[in-house]
Amino acid sequence: MNARRGLAQTLHWVGNLELREKRHAEAGRAFAETLESARRIGDRVGEALGLQGLGVANLRLGLMEEAGESLRSSP
Repeated sequence: MNARRGLAQTLHWVGNLELREKRHAEAGRAFAETLESARRIGDRVGEALGLQGLGVANLRLGLMEEAGESLRSSP
């Protein structure tokens, strides 16, 4: 489980780096993978971070509905 948690954390950091570089679509993909990995292992904190990051990426892409859904779904 530690390796899977490490993967989720790494993907989260990749998403943050992509946001900083203004590569919002790539960030969204990294955060979606973070979310999927976190859910697979039952990591609620990782799930929340994935949803938050996905919401921010969608917001920066102008996808307001999707951003709102992600941010409201965060545990």
